[in-house]
Amino acid sequence: MDRKNIDLLLSQTKTFLLGQSVPRVDLLMKQIRLLDRFLKEGRASVSGPSLLYESDGEVHCRTFEKKIVVGRKKDAELFVDAPGLSRSHFSVESIEGEGVVLIDLASKNKTFVNDEMVDRAVLVPGDVINAGDVLFIYLED
Repeated sequence: MDRKNIDLLLSQTKTFLLGQSVPRVDLLMKQIRLLDRFLKEGRASVSGPSLLYESDGEVHCRTFEKKIVVGRKKDAELFVDAPGLSRSHFSVESIEGEGVVLIDLASKNKTFVNDEMVDRAVLVPGDVINAGDVLFIYLED
């Protein structure tokens, strides 16, 4: 996903805000702020499936190939030490015939995609994932 596509996603998100409820607007504003920080830091593209998130006041973008497990466990492929995040909270993996799929790993506080609690969800670029106190945005090239 290059800068042009990210800018387009931001524009679409801002337009979408006009017809949404207050909780949804809050989520979309968080998405806009995170994408905006990503762009302002000079990062204009990702190569492959990626998770964009903020941790310890810094914006991070983690690219993966087939599968990534996210959690507080030190040996998780994407370790994030944040309140409410389970040791192995969720995975994102490319499944042939389905696409890129998020799977909740029986987390205590559940996983939400675009404000909907899910056990499993097919992701599209721009989807917002909430796990514990962390907001992730799924991006791909």
